[in-house]
Amino acid sequence: MKNKYYVFGFILLIIGLSFGIFLYYNSTLKNESDTILKLNTVSTGSTSNGGVQIELTPKKISLGKLEVEIVMNTHSVDLSRFNLKEITMLEYEGKQLMPYSAPNLMGHHISGTLIFEVMDNELDSFRIVILGIPKVEKRIFEWEVIG
Repeated sequence: MKNKYYVFGFILLIIGLSFGIFLYYNSTLKNESDTILKLNTVSTGSTSNGGVQIELTPKKISLGKLEVEIVMNTHSVDLSRFNLKEITMLEYEGKQLMPYSAPNLMGHHISGTLIFEVMDNELDSFRIVILGIPKVEKRIFEWEVIG
């Protein structure tokens, strides 16, 4: 009877160790594939009559996807007529890419994430251009990744 408890305990120990190794390995892979970007928020425009303020903050690159937080505020412009997937462009190393994913615009206060598919997790410098949103027809947001 005692041997059954030892065998059961040994099996539980093996399962626990296996689970611990899996969790450690999984978290290590995730950390290695994520590049957290510590870049400043860049803002253009204002919320004055007929204007839109847009703020972009690059957050991370994970598994070949650049994630950029976007915040838009206005008091007088109907943002639902704009499609960020059609008017936004990422430019880096001579490449121009439209967003893979972008928030739908509705209302006067929007926040969400722009996602671009990039070739790798390393960008030295890049810029995002947004066209056609009043009162600034061409908005350019630029960053240089240092270190």
